[in-house]
Amino acid sequence: RPHRAGAVLALAEGLGNDKGPERPAVFVNFVRDRTCRDIIAAKSSSKRPVGSWHDGEWLTLRLVLDWERKVVTVSVAGEMQDGGQEEAEVPFADAGCQAVKFLMLYNQTGDFEASWTDILML
Repeated sequence: RPHRAGAVLALAEGLGNDKGPERPAVFVNFVRDRTCRDIIAAKSSSKRPVGSWHDGEWLTLRLVLDWERKVVTVSVAGEMQDGGQEEAEVPFADAGCQAVKFLMLYNQTGDFEASWTDILML
């Protein structure tokens, strides 16, 4: 099935429940199927990808939140992109978000592995 494997990264005002985080500013789906590895910055996996990755590569995912306009600039750069970078601007996942209090990485499937070395929040 498409978009079967992957994980979700969210920056949200509240933890939420089994339906997802409460008032997320950012909701990033890492989707993996047979032919693609896409990064989608929306609650719905039917949205246009903002980037992609290759198995076994380190990624730099940069999220810049514009609180006045309620948009997020998403930048994706990977080891195999030869210094290139994919960038997109998307609206907040929930325009009602007033603050980011939680960083969540969840719904990881068995064949999706994630780790990080640096998290910088300004």
